[in-house]
Amino acid sequence: MPTTWIVLLRAVNVSGKNLLKMEDLRNALSHIGFPSPRTYIQSGNILFKTDLSFEQANTRFHQLLEDEFAITTISIWLQKNELDSIIADCPYSSEKIPLKHIHTYLSNDSISHAQIQDMNALKAPNESYIIHDKWAYLHAPDGSGRSKLAAKFEKLLGVETTARNLNTLRKLQAMVANL
Repeated sequence: MPTTWIVLLRAVNVSGKNLLKMEDLRNALSHIGFPSPRTYIQSGNILFKTDLSFEQANTRFHQLLEDEFAITTISIWLQKNELDSIIADCPYSSEKIPLKHIHTYLSNDSISHAQIQDMNALKAPNESYIIHDKWAYLHAPDGSGRSKLAAKFEKLLGVETTARNLNTLRKLQAMVANL
């Protein structure tokens, strides 16, 4: 039975760098054995099913990014149950907080050396965060663009991450249910 993957790319289509049209990516993926891939917005959110092992799929996927698009970046690979857990474990009530103000930073590595003291020094009085093993939630009610903490959050986590707001994660959750 094929495995469904949700792949989140870091730093594509940001400030004119790592430009990657999602239509081109979908077409390329379908030609290398990932049938009917789907994408969501232009920030590198991809869904597909494959019979390949994770190692085989990951290698093939990144080789395609490098060979066809000259992009080298990290990717976070999630299965449906992992995405469901990330959303379910979010400590912030989405009924009271706009989903666009809740950001999840996801990593392939354990967040074990976060610089908590520095985070707390940068945190505005209305901001908060929660750190799990390989992801962290940041609530920045005034927007991440205005947050001193958000500007340095990844560095202070001590691992490479890619961030998505809760709106995006919920949309991907709905899409995977219909894949």
